[in-house]
Amino acid sequence: MIAALLLQRPAAAQTAPNEPREVKGKNVTLVAYDTGNFQLVSPKNWVETNSKGSFKFVETFRDEWQVCVSSTTQKPQAHLCLELFKKKIFKVKEPHSDQVLGVYHPILVTLAGHAITP
Repeated sequence: MIAALLLQRPAAAQTAPNEPREVKGKNVTLVAYDTGNFQLVSPKNWVETNSKGSFKFVETFRDEWQVCVSSTTQKPQAHLCLELFKKKIFKVKEPHSDQVLGVYHPILVTLAGHAITP
């Protein structure tokens, strides 16, 4: 539902004058997929929200094209990479690993908000 709402926003409303126009790993604050989203809520702290509830993640790595996160509320611990370039969310074996266990969800929307500083 939130992904559909975000997709319908007019282009002019998507970025404020002080926000970067291009969303990359270094500035992304929200990643939406078909049934939910990941949102940066404080420095290095992300929350995934979907029909199953809300799940906390800690950011373990960030570069130009991806943000990697590890769950803090799920057992066994889940490690995910939000790959903005490939527009997919990958489940990986360990934090910032190249060993992919599967595709979690395709990414529908990415947004850059105001920078969150520590």
